[in-house]
Amino acid sequence: MVKRKRPQVDVNVDEMLLSLSLKSFGFFQISQFLLISSTGVVVTSTIYVIVFAGSHTDFKCKNLTDVQLENFTTYTSIDHVTYETCNIKVYNEAENASLVDSLNCINGYEYTPSKERSIISQWDLVCSKNGLAELSQTCFIIGQIASAFIFPILTEKIGRRPMHITCGFFLMLSALICTFSSEYWIFVLGRILSGLFEEQCSK
Repeated sequence: MVKRKRPQVDVNVDEMLLSLSLKSFGFFQISQFLLISSTGVVVTSTIYVIVFAGSHTDFKCKNLTDVQLENFTTYTSIDHVTYETCNIKVYNEAENASLVDSLNCINGYEYTPSKERSIISQWDLVCSKNGLAELSQTCFIIGQIASAFIFPILTEKIGRRPMHITCGFFLMLSALICTFSSEYWIFVLGRILSGLFEEQCSK
């Protein structure tokens, strides 16, 4: 069997793209570009949002009230109490500043700057709850892993375009859940769903 040689044709890709951009660049191309770009912004923001939402802030225990200080009988002076990050220490200066008692932050925590800056300060994810902010990102990755097993099968049955559009819609919905969540577990649920749908949208 004799193989025929295909004639070589010189193709200038730059001129081809330039001619297409000058002649047929209109509303359709602009709308497609904006649609693809907006999808990329949503997908990227769901991945890196934890960098800003989970930022660490300086904190210490809130001051004890006058009534609480009176429970220490003779040790009621504010000079005898130190407020640290995870505990409150009461000292007796009359006895060489010996430690009288150590308390948990019974009145909560005081953050610098404001409490609404991150999820750590909003839900007090410090001290005994330290690490829960990072756990939310782990849950996001778990959602991505689950997506790799679920959506390829659904894509084969339904089609890539319907699945991509559906996942894009639910990705924005899960991002709204994270944004307006009032409890930590709701935020974690939103992160799992974000990871689940983000993996499909990024393909």
